[in-house]
Amino acid sequence: MLASFAHHLTVVRNHCAHHGRVWNRKLSLKMQIPMKKPSGLSAQFNQEQDRRIYNTLTMLACLMGAISPATNWRQRLKALIQATPQIAVADMGFPAGWEQMAIWQEKAD
Repeated sequence: MLASFAHHLTVVRNHCAHHGRVWNRKLSLKMQIPMKKPSGLSAQFNQEQDRRIYNTLTMLACLMGAISPATNWRQRLKALIQATPQIAVADMGFPAGWEQMAIWQEKAD
């Protein structure tokens, strides 16, 4: 699972490093979505938009919470999205009501 995400993240990182757009890109490599552990994480992903950046950001939110529990990464991402209303979050694969999902809350694990 981790190897799949690391490979996927490498592709996303390369797009970013070479000034490619990722916000509305259909990514060429999809990652494996964890289905069992951690409990409840699979429900946080958008299975219907599995090649969009939302799932990548969701996995990053999970890992950031595990590696650095005091991080404010989720809040900074939400602030960035709110500061750019001209970009439709649906184009990034964000499901309706994503901000209320457990992974995007302050105390998410």
